[in-house]
Amino acid sequence: MHLATVTHAANYFLKLRQQGSFASLLTVLITFHKFFEHDRQYTNSKTQFLPAATNSDIKLIHYANIALKAIYRDGYWYKKSGVFVTDIVPQNQVQQGLLDTLNREKHAKLMEVIDGLTDRFGRGKVSVATQGVEKAWLLRSDMKSPCYTTRLSEIQTVYLR
Repeated sequence: MHLATVTHAANYFLKLRQQGSFASLLTVLITFHKFFEHDRQYTNSKTQFLPAATNSDIKLIHYANIALKAIYRDGYWYKKSGVFVTDIVPQNQVQQGLLDTLNREKHAKLMEVIDGLTDRFGRGKVSVATQGVEKAWLLRSDMKSPCYTTRLSEIQTVYLR
């Protein structure tokens, strides 16, 4: 659950940086598999207020972990987790906290390097350590519809004799 949530969050935060936006509210949610009615069921979410708006993977993943730890309960079969941010502001309108000691230039350069490596080598090749090294979970796509309705290269060719 933790790795899936953190990886989802990192992908989301990349989009935030590409837009030149910062967020100051982060919400983590987890939910059960509703078709397993005989199992114990639990759904919850937690909104985490950030001390100052940011788009840094390191800070946002840190606060996502805090929120997830507050709502996670052992013994439940979770179906999915999610992360989303709100209170989004443009980069030039970020108001820093009075006691904020974060070196924003250093974080911006680090995120720029990580984003550059991601562009060069592909998503998932470079990540924050809390995302883990091995992906023990995978997005299930076994019920995915075929692409022949949307991709011309996959249309079947029929020959008549």
